[in-house]
Amino acid sequence: MKNALLMLIMIFTLSTISLKAQVYSENFEGVVSMTSSSTGVGAWGINSRLFSQGAKSDSVVVTQGDTTYLTTTSSFSTIGKSAVYLDFDHICKIELHDSAYIEVSNNNGNSWQRVRDIHYLGTSLYGTQGDRFTELSYGLDWGSVNAIAPEQSWWKAERFDISALAANSADVKIRFVVVDANNDGAAGRNGWFLDSIVVISSVSELLPPTISLISPGIDTIMAQDTS
Repeated sequence: MKNALLMLIMIFTLSTISLKAQVYSENFEGVVSMTSSSTGVGAWGINSRLFSQGAKSDSVVVTQGDTTYLTTTSSFSTIGKSAVYLDFDHICKIELHDSAYIEVSNNNGNSWQRVRDIHYLGTSLYGTQGDRFTELSYGLDWGSVNAIAPEQSWWKAERFDISALAANSADVKIRFVVVDANNDGAAGRNGWFLDSIVVISSVSELLPPTISLISPGIDTIMAQDTS
């Protein structure tokens, strides 16, 4: 019985893996499939000092009074997939009063929805800080409120379940947004660094349910011994 149950779990897990697909990825190593734009003069640019893999990342410094976007240039499809996950690595060295967050569009950028705490699967203070990242998102890990340069050891991996925003849609786009919320610019901070952006879609949850094997109780054992 135990072996049969383990076999069923294995089959379920393998089936789930075979039904998932990577529908978008960007590692900033070659031709970049994302476009920088802003309400002012701010711009994202390739960075070769910090990277979570390869030799490059993309980054932006907060510009005074500006909102800056990094958007997938072309849309991608999640048709037929009910589960969609966004993964990326980042360092967010922006001051507490500014904001770094993600938005998703399921109609090729005609309208956008902000990714909220209910979609977040990571361990930072994203939700506590009002659905945004700042230099305090991981406590002291990003140098707290000191205007010091980020280091390679600062990279953090994030995951969002964006199924409610992007599932079963033909024209999905994502964008990363940086806002100078207090109109004082970077305040000596180096900005937001992004790498290894991946979107995975699946026909069902990527994380299979937990199944526990329960040992027989003492009454069952005693009954077996006396039979």
